Amino acid sequence: MAGIFLKIWSGGDGGLTGTTTFWVDNVKLIANTNVAVVPPTMAMKSKLISGLQIAASASGQQYQRQSISTLATDLDGNANAYSWYGSSQPVAYSMTIKKCPETNYNGFQVHLFIIPDGTMPYGSKDTSIDWNTPHLIFLQISINEVGEYIGRLMYKTNQPSGNSMLWNENPTNGAVGTLAYLTNSTAVGTWNITFKNNTDIAFTSPSGAITNCAIPAEAAALFADPVTVYYGVQPNQTANIGLSALFSRAQISGAGTSLDDNFTEDALKANLWQIVAADASGISVVPPNAAYLLTWAAPALGFTVEASSTLTAGSWYDPGLTNIVQVGTTKQVLVTTDSLTNANTFYRLIKPASGQ
Repeated sequence: MAGIFLKIWSGGDGGLTGTTTFWVDNVKLIANTNVAVVPPTMAMKSKLISGLQIAASASGQQYQRQSISTLATDLDGNANAYSWYGSSQPVAYSMTIKKCPETNYNGFQVHLFIIPDGTMPYGSKDTSIDWNTPHLIFLQISINEVGEYIGRLMYKTNQPSGNSMLWNENPTNGAVGTLAYLTNSTAVGTWNITFKNNTDIAFTSPSGAITNCAIPAEAAALFADPVTVYYGVQPNQTANIGLSALFSRAQISGAGTSLDDNFTEDALKANLWQIVAADASGISVVPPNAAYLLTWAAPALGFTVEASSTLTAGSWYDPGLTNIVQVGTTKQVLVTTDSLTNANTFYRLIKPASGQ
């Protein structure tokens, strides 16, 4: 167990008001010393695909948001301008998905959010920003029961701590939040939303299918610069925890500030992105020189990775694989081609005896 939380929460209409005292007493934690810890098993995965990998890696969190987002300013302190509103030319927001869970993973979501900065009640690193912010543009790509991917373009305005407007499609029942749908046989490829002007939108799927829609002018005006753009995933089902999507490109064109990242470096570019995630270790860049992925079952307490080129006694050494992360119930680390200096390399997990 990593820790324990004792929490009181009250929110929404009818919540507690005034001063509240929350008493906690007589908490006792007792370790179970009769549990046999099973030694971890190690595996190696080859043929890795480079790109930005975003995994729903937070254990037990069905609705976790795992995202990266743009920065309000660049490293020189200049304000970024990513909004379409008021632009003299079309502004496009796109994401290219390289790999994504296919059938049998109903509800797994890839998303793109556009959110006005001044409306974020808990700042741009809020991991539930789409719920908490009152104004939101939401592109959701999710798989349905028959294995099709549905692109759903939505928005909400003036609805903090809620999202019912997003799913509303009935003009006679309040504001319509769902603007358009597109169905595709796969999530892989480029999904694009282009604001042709302040209100008119063209929504395009990877197959090239296009649908047109429009957002009301009074709603569009709420998204004037500065805005923050998010790319990420959400499991939505407990069975989808641990799954991931691989992005090969994120692009914003036509706005005051342009962005185009192919995720070819070995880490996120500090001048473009920040991590906004329930579990930051689930977000990583798989560089083009990634050769293998070593994985083993967690928790593996006290175990370390060693390598050898000969398997002879005394030949094992520390290969310097320091970027070990835990994704779900699995620990993993990338092995790059740069580190493979021998014709043969073997890896093992070892837990030294006490004092060794």
